[in-house]
Amino acid sequence: MMIKISTKLASLVFLILIISACNKSSSIEVHTLTVEYLNNPIGIDRKSPLLSWKMSSDERAKSQSAYQILVASSDTLLTDVDADIWNSAKVSSSQNMNIRFTKVKLKAFQEYFWKVRIWDETGKVSAWSQPSFFETGPLDSKDWEASWISNKYAEVSDRREPFSLYDDTRTFNSADSLAVYMRKEFETKKTISKATVYVSGLGYYELYLNGKKIGDRVLDPVFTDYQRTVKYAAYDVTKDLKNNVNHTIGIVLGNGFYNHTERDLFQMEKANWKTPPKLMCQLRIQYENGETETFVSDSSWKWSYGPIVYNSIRGGETIDARIDIEGWNAMVFDPSQWKEVQQVPAPLGKLSYQYMPPLRETMSFKPDSTWSPKENITVFDFGENITGYADIEIAGESGTLVDIFFNEVLNPDGTLNVKHSSGHTWGRFQHGKLILSKKEADTFSPRFTYHGFRYVQVEGVPTEAIKSIEAKSVHTDLQEIGTFESSNKRLNQLHAAVKRTLLNSVHSMPGEEATREKMGWTYDGGMNTMESYLYNFDAINTYKKYLKDHIDAQGPTGHVPPIIPTNGWGFLEKTKAQKDTTIQYDDPWWGGTIAYVAQELFENTGDTTIIKEAYEPVKQYTDFVMSTAQDDIVYWSLGDWLDLTHGSKGWGPGLTPVELTSTAANHYLCEITAKHASMLGKQEDAVAYTNHAKRIKKAFNNRFLDRETGWYGNRSQTGQAVALFYGLVPEQMKEKAVERLLEAIRDNDYHTSVGFIGVRPLIQYLSEHGYKDIMYRMVLQEESPGWLHFVEDERSTMGENLNAAGYGTNHHPFATNIGFWLYEHLGGIKIDYSNKQEITLQPGLETDLDWVKTSCNSLQGTIVSDWENKNNEVYYHIEIPVNTEALLKLPEEFTIQNAANYDTWIKPLPDANRFEITSGVYDLVLRMKEE
Repeated sequence: MMIKISTKLASLVFLILIISACNKSSSIEVHTLTVEYLNNPIGIDRKSPLLSWKMSSDERAKSQSAYQILVASSDTLLTDVDADIWNSAKVSSSQNMNIRFTKVKLKAFQEYFWKVRIWDETGKVSAWSQPSFFETGPLDSKDWEASWISNKYAEVSDRREPFSLYDDTRTFNSADSLAVYMRKEFETKKTISKATVYVSGLGYYELYLNGKKIGDRVLDPVFTDYQRTVKYAAYDVTKDLKNNVNHTIGIVLGNGFYNHTERDLFQMEKANWKTPPKLMCQLRIQYENGETETFVSDSSWKWSYGPIVYNSIRGGETIDARIDIEGWNAMVFDPSQWKEVQQVPAPLGKLSYQYMPPLRETMSFKPDSTWSPKENITVFDFGENITGYADIEIAGESGTLVDIFFNEVLNPDGTLNVKHSSGHTWGRFQHGKLILSKKEADTFSPRFTYHGFRYVQVEGVPTEAIKSIEAKSVHTDLQEIGTFESSNKRLNQLHAAVKRTLLNSVHSMPGEEATREKMGWTYDGGMNTMESYLYNFDAINTYKKYLKDHIDAQGPTGHVPPIIPTNGWGFLEKTKAQKDTTIQYDDPWWGGTIAYVAQELFENTGDTTIIKEAYEPVKQYTDFVMSTAQDDIVYWSLGDWLDLTHGSKGWGPGLTPVELTSTAANHYLCEITAKHASMLGKQEDAVAYTNHAKRIKKAFNNRFLDRETGWYGNRSQTGQAVALFYGLVPEQMKEKAVERLLEAIRDNDYHTSVGFIGVRPLIQYLSEHGYKDIMYRMVLQEESPGWLHFVEDERSTMGENLNAAGYGTNHHPFATNIGFWLYEHLGGIKIDYSNKQEITLQPGLETDLDWVKTSCNSLQGTIVSDWENKNNEVYYHIEIPVNTEALLKLPEEFTIQNAANYDTWIKPLPDANRFEITSGVYDLVLRMKEE
């Protein structure tokens, strides 16, 4: 009997201990561990990488007060007690993003397994996160044993010269337009534990092992200034190799922008960096006995040409299916006719890991409809604008040439307009060719090009000879993190068009027009699109690369060219007097994107390193712009590009003087330089640039402000919005300046008249200063000028000019500038982690929408802002991530009806209708105040 009682007592004590332990555990769950914002990356080269994690809890007001990180060399050595590499112990800190791993010197080619636990605001400790890992690659140049190899030897050039003045005597096509095939046989003699390939192929490469393509990347590596930066990728190929057998590694090299093969406006075909395609490849194998073996690209490799007899990023590809090298990348192949490669000089750019997402085939499309407007011509309509290419299977007689054209517009007779958007390419344009073989059917499947298209036209065979066709959507593979939906169908269609256009406009660089230009105009990728990208997609690493592109392109004077990466187009030119002068297609706002991108990245990550690394380049550009001013007025060059009356006064904008917008840029740059200087403790710089800004502001108003009326410039929306938004209007003149802005809007019947520079100030000033209802009215205008005239349905894309009657294409990222507004000013989510981990919530209750549902999965976690106006009450659902807080701003006429239910977590602030809200989930009821 006593034994039974003791057993029961022991069980009860044990249960009490378990309950007690549970009560001491935090409700916070730690998850989504990232290294440099990547999940489990392999091959990275950062010696002090950034560690981050997210947290969730079903309780409100939860935050982190301390953390502990364990790092081990294997998953078995990563215990809940200790780890062999590093134990941070308990670190008192609320920081859960951008923790720089500096305590241990990382080794090259090493796996690191890590996990995290945290202590919450009450001192309770969480459970450990699930383990995560990262793997280093080459950390120094000495870790690269491979050599650069090519089929042709060519020296590399260190010239950095401008290419704006075009030379018509240059050759039309490159001599190296064929793809280059390379192979190497090797043998593994032991049991393999791990195998990793590190590879960079310029311009593009495809990697094979034993006949199998490795990875799903396409058009890799990303486009960079190859004299400054070259990217490599790493692949885990452990499962692709067998023990104690012979293997073959194969590479196909394409031209890309590195060895551009068609003349174009930007003169990429004579780039300073240009050589025949080249490869660096290093396969590192670790055996179970602890030994390692490395197989590298060197002079022992073999090369040949193959069926891809022409490839151009603009021109397309020619595939000669009669050239049969089947099995070239496998062991069962005779390479006796192949030639030896040559070791060649490395590109000048530093070889570094590619952190931004690669390009991939993200979607496939079958045609919506098909027709044959003429004999042996077939047109396929895929129903929406796509960027990528198509896989096509065709049967016919050997030697038959099949022409395959890609474009977006039809001729009146139903054939494809093959010249549409071709004005920037002075040669072959979006034109594939397939030469048929004796096989039953041949496949056209391009590798080293991409096109902007809706239609594909196949010429040279009857429709029945085309056995299959499938379009492939190709772009930088940005993962979606945002959602927007509303009670207005047209806004939902607009949102869909914005997302589609953003994805179609990112191929190594954001904001790129993929059909005509394929270039990264800086203002397009910066102020016109960046916020829309960051709300909709995980684009942090893409924009970190984009900021590096700006820095790489910067010249010795501090000037930043208007396109990046650039081969030299847009660099300062020398006049006959050997003085530097800007080009016509340049503007202080375009180069000033360097400052804007740095600031936006900082606000979305909270990482001060971004500002530190960008400070000197931003300061140098600011100094450059100031040096071009005459009495603090800047006169160059593009201005408010594509405004409503563009070209009416000759070249450029018709409504707003160029010197007004360019001087505003001068002021903006001085202010942001002063801000960054103050942040970094550079007080002397902060004072100097603050004084510069004050002086420029005075000159700006003396030159452009009519003090009697409040008008700036030529009575334009842009002139008023730029002056107001960038803080250039004297305090005593603000009321008049606002009245004139509203007058300019009314005079244009609530349509916009702005161009590239004016659009963001217009959107933001109206929405942030009590005129959101007016901005909403402008957005909903169905007719041009505006946004909705681009949008027919959910499959539409946005265009280049808000004025439908003006110059520009209907597949361009510019008009996606409205995308962020849906999130920030209708849904009401604004993220700023630069000062403290804070979110601003400001739902668009001033509109006539019945409801809006918005979410954004930020670096801290998912933010939700859903509201519904129903029966004179607004039901407002909010989700705020752990370790953050929100500032809620409501229109003055609203009050929180059920505030008492949340008085512990929602605190009113001194400013009217401003509330501080802790993390958690809330369901508020808002009601109009009684008069």
